[in-house]
Amino acid sequence: MTEKNKKKDVVALDHTMPETNLEQVLTKAERRMIQNRYISDYVGDAYKGWENGRVVFDAGTGTGKTSFVINQLLLWALERSKIEGRLIKILLLCNRNSLKSQSIQKIISSGVGIDLTQCDNLDDIDKMELNCSNSRFIRVWTYQKIEYWQQRKPEWVEKWLDTYTYIVCDEAHYFFADADFNPTTELSFQSIEQLVPKKVVIYMSATANLLFDRWKEDGSLLPDRYYYIPKNYDHIAKVYFFYRDAERQDILDHLPPGEKAVVFVTKRDTLVEMKKKYGDSASYYCSKNHKDGPMDKPEDCINPDGTLRKQILFATTALYNGVDIKDYALKHLIIEQWDPLEVIQEIGRKRPLDAADTCKLYLHGKGKKELLSSFLTVSEKWEPAVFHRDGGKTWEHYCSLYDIDDRLGKNSVVKFSHKEQAYHLNKMKWTLYNFQRDVLWSMYSRMQGYQEVMLEFIDKNLCHRSEPYIMDDLAAYIAEHMGQPMTKKEIRQNVAMRAQLEAKPGRAKSEGATMAAVEEELKMHNIQIVEYGGRKHQKGQHQYYTFAEM
Repeated sequence: MTEKNKKKDVVALDHTMPETNLEQVLTKAERRMIQNRYISDYVGDAYKGWENGRVVFDAGTGTGKTSFVINQLLLWALERSKIEGRLIKILLLCNRNSLKSQSIQKIISSGVGIDLTQCDNLDDIDKMELNCSNSRFIRVWTYQKIEYWQQRKPEWVEKWLDTYTYIVCDEAHYFFADADFNPTTELSFQSIEQLVPKKVVIYMSATANLLFDRWKEDGSLLPDRYYYIPKNYDHIAKVYFFYRDAERQDILDHLPPGEKAVVFVTKRDTLVEMKKKYGDSASYYCSKNHKDGPMDKPEDCINPDGTLRKQILFATTALYNGVDIKDYALKHLIIEQWDPLEVIQEIGRKRPLDAADTCKLYLHGKGKKELLSSFLTVSEKWEPAVFHRDGGKTWEHYCSLYDIDDRLGKNSVVKFSHKEQAYHLNKMKWTLYNFQRDVLWSMYSRMQGYQEVMLEFIDKNLCHRSEPYIMDDLAAYIAEHMGQPMTKKEIRQNVAMRAQLEAKPGRAKSEGATMAAVEEELKMHNIQIVEYGGRKHQKGQHQYYTFAEM
């Protein structure tokens, strides 16, 4: 076997068989039984004695947070209603319509508190919820709906919220995680926090420690009301770090038959680019509220049983909540985001079905230049809050800057309130930007910054399962130069060097491999050499060519 073939074997992504032997699988299964307990196991019957105040479920996917609300808390609400002779109601809040629909479906499937005979339309989940007369014990809303009415009829919202005994905030990281593009998350947060003294408010999330830690430090969260389950990543067989788009493409090009991949991208433009390449062989999902419009619907991407409809699903962070993928064939998770909180949520989309249901995780690393650029971008957003908090002449001077209108734009962390006739600091944005600056600076300043910080947030135990993704040099060169103008001499020399092609006998070593040998090598990668732009292109005295798929 040649050295080149050995290298290709290293990056082959064949996971048809489990990577572990039976003994290891059994060990993992036993460990999971111990570690991956459910919220209901920790809470026990304590919920029956909960008085007003905060309750926190700090736990990842698969720990039964929503199941607890439906199967135990809801039953207790029904029982209390009978005992006390008054209506005990639960409000379950979600951050995405997909999660809302999923939660309603779980409630309906449970049969608890809902009389299906009273439902007018079993095809429309949202209508079903509204038309079921006995759904009065539990209601499912989105945070965005509260924010909408808080801006229009705040008094009505307060009265309406006051009718509930239990307020359950699912995916509670929403308040700060969405604050960058949604300036109203603070409205729903404040509305709910006002209820803490007189309601049982349950916050649930795997990534809301920016809130949870603050409450623990200031003493507003009692130790016996904080339930923590460590996240379990036994299903991550390997973690690879890659740094180029060409490497992402190489991973996808080497997907074994029968194996599937989910790719989380940072921009909708990437979805458009991928759709041009993969067409109907892949799915593409982004928010329906995107300024350029939606792409595939959730049901076009994922089957009702949780399996992927196609081999590859490309998605933005719009998919990072409210979707559970239960598919043995999903063996590859590719994530391009740098924010650890987003990455953890995206990893959680795969719900392993048993100890043998493993996958590989590929994280798009960021170099020093990119990290510094992101740090400066976040710092620009963060800057107005610093001057506003200093107040006085410091703030007056800042407001006198010639470009202040740009600095305090539409989504600024500090905005003028016409109602209060004063500038207002959005604390959720402030919380987010502080966190992001700290993360980015840590990534930038450490030797192995991105990798080290990311694994610290996800799980330090993954360190021994991580390594860089090594791509074939020629494949990388082709990917990076697709559509780029090159002379035939450049092509011949670069391809020959990366493919380790030797000069033909009788040909001087300085002349290198022949063009015919180069073209033959490229055929093995399904690549041909064509005239740049489909025509002769002159630049000086040279004619230019490029790579194209055959």
